[in-house]
Amino acid sequence: MEKGTFAGLNKKPKSRKGWQEWHCKYALAFFSDQLDRVVHSASKRHYVISLLKNWEKRFRAECAIKRPEEYVSPPGNLVENQINFVTEYVACAIIDGTSDQNYGKIEHFLSMQSAQNIGQRFELRFVGGFPLDAYAYVDSLKDIDIADVFFITEFESMDVYRPKLEKWTKGAAKRFIDEMKKDVLFDFPQAVFIVDPEPVGRVGLEIGIEVDESARNLKKLQCMPPAFIQRFKGGRKKL
Repeated sequence: MEKGTFAGLNKKPKSRKGWQEWHCKYALAFFSDQLDRVVHSASKRHYVISLLKNWEKRFRAECAIKRPEEYVSPPGNLVENQINFVTEYVACAIIDGTSDQNYGKIEHFLSMQSAQNIGQRFELRFVGGFPLDAYAYVDSLKDIDIADVFFITEFESMDVYRPKLEKWTKGAAKRFIDEMKKDVLFDFPQAVFIVDPEPVGRVGLEIGIEVDESARNLKKLQCMPPAFIQRFKGGRKKL
């Protein structure tokens, strides 16, 4: 895995292929910067890089056998978009610290991300953001930080499928939503949630999150170096 840099990322791509390449460079730059800023041990940096590199190798091998199913028709390559999304998520997770416990969480998260859902885990589908279609498989909400995912993608809706595609009950939906709110409100205290009004009996639970600009900017300060924020002030798609 090559070390990513921010060089050239302030130039706005003019094509779909250009956006795909830009997103890959951005994800690697973000990941590399987080490692340099947070992880001061060379051996630990190598360990985290190895975790992500080995996951990507496995994921690509799985995709060569059977590609992930598209939820929507995203611009660019869904496989590459998913790799970029996971890379950015790991970059966010690094900021939680250099403890063995945090590295264990990162390793566990990567172990669950595959090309296909085997039905034993929750499937979280993040739609309408950047990338347009991204997903994660988790055993529970403790395995993922939804606020980080929102920061990365700014998704419009999050569709949640229970293990084995079991239908939602009123109690299961309430427990899931309450737990998710605790996570998101910690980072975005004024976030507004738009929830499927009648989740009972449905296979998918649809949730939307609205976060004001000031809260998103605060999250940027937590996750990115000041020079990077200044350089990309105004948003990714206005470069």
